[in-house]
Amino acid sequence: MNRAVTGKVGDNVLAFKREHPQLAKHYAHQVRQILSNQSIIETLDYISETEQAQAAIYRMQKRPIYFEGKVIGVVFEGMQLKKAELALYQALNIATAKEIVDVHFTQAEAVVLVALKSGYNARQASNMLNVTHKAVRSRIERVMAKLNVKNRDELLEAARHPKAITAITTALINESFSIQIG
Repeated sequence: MNRAVTGKVGDNVLAFKREHPQLAKHYAHQVRQILSNQSIIETLDYISETEQAQAAIYRMQKRPIYFEGKVIGVVFEGMQLKKAELALYQALNIATAKEIVDVHFTQAEAVVLVALKSGYNARQASNMLNVTHKAVRSRIERVMAKLNVKNRDELLEAARHPKAITAITTALINESFSIQIG
């Protein structure tokens, strides 16, 4: 990891919302989740290129801020991942013997797949992504068909294949996103 980042407030928030509207929605949902559960979450965030910054992936920790025993806000802290760290992160998830033909996912399918790989079930993924359970189930079914698998275990195993990881990464980096991983 090489560059530390910490969330900012004020005028920067408005600029961020204009430049990354989808990511701003994810962040707002995550803030609500942190405030209601008073819990820490970890995410991988891809922030697309803007006039002020290069595109990069960050491993983030988002946690409540306490003052005199009360939660008064949320802080986002993280580090930019280097290419070597991304390769290692992917390599740790590769261990499948199943052969996969070239596959392509939509961003919505890729986000659901990452949520499943992170241990969430469909209901939890729908809450985290702020979409209906039916939408998540539909995305899972499309991914299962694309990977030619019959159940969740086979799906998770196939999702560790290098071609699947490439397809997930390609789908995700088309625009900014934030995915909870811990």
